[in-house]
Amino acid sequence: LCFPQVEDQPVLEAVALGHPLLPLDVVVSNDFQMPTAAHTKLITGSNMAGKSTFLRTVGLNIVLAMAGAPVAARSLRLPLIQVYTKMRFTKVPPLSTPNSNASRSSSKP
Repeated sequence: LCFPQVEDQPVLEAVALGHPLLPLDVVVSNDFQMPTAAHTKLITGSNMAGKSTFLRTVGLNIVLAMAGAPVAARSLRLPLIQVYTKMRFTKVPPLSTPNSNASRSSSKP
């Protein structure tokens, strides 16, 4: 763990960045560098290759850094930045219950 350095330079630079919620014996650490001004990174790879875990690792550590907390990295330098996220949800039908097909009666007078 280390405390991040918040700087004016528009670059995110991490050394040995790991997921802060995974045990140390299974966490995979990565070095990562990215300009933060008008720049996009495309993350590609096969299914179950760790893309989502990597994106969560970067996002969680940025949130921790912006809160002034230590991060799961050997070093982390970043400017003041915001994290945006979106999750795709599909409509899930309600769970059926044993009495879901039972007739319902009203108790109104």
